[in-house]
Amino acid sequence: MSTKLDLFGKVFDASDVVLQTPRSDASEELASALGTDFENQLRRIWDRARSVHEVEEELRRLRDNMEHRREELERVRRRTVGLIESGIDDAVRDVFQRIESDMPKALATLDADLERVVTGFLEGARIPWGEGERDRRRMLHIGAHQALPAPFQGGASIALGASRSLDDVDSLHLAHPLVQAAVAEARTNGGGYRVRFELGPGAPQALHRHRASRGRLALTRLAYRGFEREDRLRATAVFEDAQVLRPAEAALELLRQPCTDIPPFDTSLAVTEAHLDEVVDEELFFEQGRVADTEQANFETAMAQLDRYLADRALVLRRSRERQRTRLKNAERARSRANGAEQRAKADDRVRETERSIDRLEAELDALAQQDDGAYERAKVRAYERRYHAPRSERLLTVEFVIA
Repeated sequence: MSTKLDLFGKVFDASDVVLQTPRSDASEELASALGTDFENQLRRIWDRARSVHEVEEELRRLRDNMEHRREELERVRRRTVGLIESGIDDAVRDVFQRIESDMPKALATLDADLERVVTGFLEGARIPWGEGERDRRRMLHIGAHQALPAPFQGGASIALGASRSLDDVDSLHLAHPLVQAAVAEARTNGGGYRVRFELGPGAPQALHRHRASRGRLALTRLAYRGFEREDRLRATAVFEDAQVLRPAEAALELLRQPCTDIPPFDTSLAVTEAHLDEVVDEELFFEQGRVADTEQANFETAMAQLDRYLADRALVLRRSRERQRTRLKNAERARSRANGAEQRAKADDRVRETERSIDRLEAELDALAQQDDGAYERAKVRAYERRYHAPRSERLLTVEFVIA
């Protein structure tokens, strides 16, 4: 034994260079993949070695074998990385192409909606304003007025759309003080309005069929906080003949048509607030049912991922247990060959330590079989909370209307 230790002491410095000369950033991955077999082969060399020359020859053969396996593993790794990157590149490219085609129209619609909100507020508060253009950007020129937010009471010029080329001009956006002031002023009305909608040239046919009709409209916001976090606007319009405006998108489109305030109707509406509320509740029920299908699919995916997590944990633990069992056999064999009380005591300590490791791994495997895992339980509880989280609904406004 002492002779073998001397042999390895003499050649080990050389073997460090022979066996491990890093050639890529993937050294840690390669060591992880080849480590167990490498350790076993070193142990066999240890057991068979009889001279320095024999050790060197065995290490050279081991180097050649490991180099071949290293190249093969690196080739597979590069191919796998290439496939992943190629797949991701294609998916990302498709996403950005859709964004590139859809974004200009969506931004133009948003800018038009913001302009309507702000100009409606300005007209309602009788604040002087006008339109203009600067560097091919539409502008709103607003006169001085006490009803404006504090920074703009002396008047201001606001750009519509992107204004990166206009360093000294604000651009209208959702968080802009003028937009917030317009929303706050509208909500002080208490949610009740009487308006006449003037259908524009682009209004859908579903609205033209109801010209000269009166009714009530409710706008509701649904806040979903499940697997998908989103807010949805639901417009519900009911006419005096109890007919509900279909499709639902037509009711939202009605809100986009130009409108003006009108005095109270000469005769009360045949459709009551209670009837409108009943229809809204029914619409929201069906809306939640449609969302529930998507949430159920996400829930099932999450639970399947948790099951795979347990299976992967169990696989890792079983492999670790097998390695520990192999080490236990080697430790018991070394103990039986030990010479002297000190060597036997050290070997016995290794045996007991390995046995404790095996017991610990088996206990963890038993706990996993019973699904007794803290991370698993927390993720499972969170998945159930997301699946059955009730959406929060908020009535934004109620409108009595007539379509001109």
